[in-house]
Amino acid sequence: MSSLLFIGRPDGPAPYPILPLAKPSTATRTIGRGKGSSRGTVSDSDGRSIWFESELEYKHIIVLLTHPDVVSIHEQPQAVMFISPDGEVTDHTFDFIALMKSGLGVAVAVKPSHRATRPEFIARMQCVARDLPKSVADIVMIMTDDDVTSIQSRNAELYRSCLSFIDPAADDATMSAITTLNGWITLGSIGVLSGFAGWGYRAAVRALRRGDLSLEEPDDLITPDSFVRKRLAI
Repeated sequence: MSSLLFIGRPDGPAPYPILPLAKPSTATRTIGRGKGSSRGTVSDSDGRSIWFESELEYKHIIVLLTHPDVVSIHEQPQAVMFISPDGEVTDHTFDFIALMKSGLGVAVAVKPSHRATRPEFIARMQCVARDLPKSVADIVMIMTDDDVTSIQSRNAELYRSCLSFIDPAADDATMSAITTLNGWITLGSIGVLSGFAGWGYRAAVRALRRGDLSLEEPDDLITPDSFVRKRLAI
């Protein structure tokens, strides 16, 4: 079972169910690079650099960046003040803020599951959520290693690669091919049908990301051999 936790204020909304030169990061503090660490940057769709401090942060950021409901991610925002369970005034810095298409701001804390499930940590985050200014975010989300897999992050990397350069002609031809589909077919075969081969495959991956196609095995790694079909009308 996923350990994903949503913590919201009582008066807040319901929880939300997740190669040009890079632009500067919006982080409010300097992130150092430790020896042997997994720190680094990844660019969003606007070319802005987003810092991450661990492999786990990277996985969550890369998946969220390719989620159709996420507009933007801003890492290491300004620390927020809150009253701790002990009654002391202290501060907390979230790993990043995700802005959703719905307008919700989601303050995200990324932690290994063995730390995120500790009662003292949950109590702390409940206090943070209680005192969180609405100008910062609407809800608090705790993300752990139980909430993202290596396959999900690798698929997100594929989506990002295919979105990094878009060929409108390949997209048009691929969508025309998709409209003729009946039953299951591989992504690679859609590329061939489009007449654009590899570029058609990349266009098919973009169509998959948009929701025009559905995977036969949603939890598997996406490859040219992945079977998909035209999404059925609801």
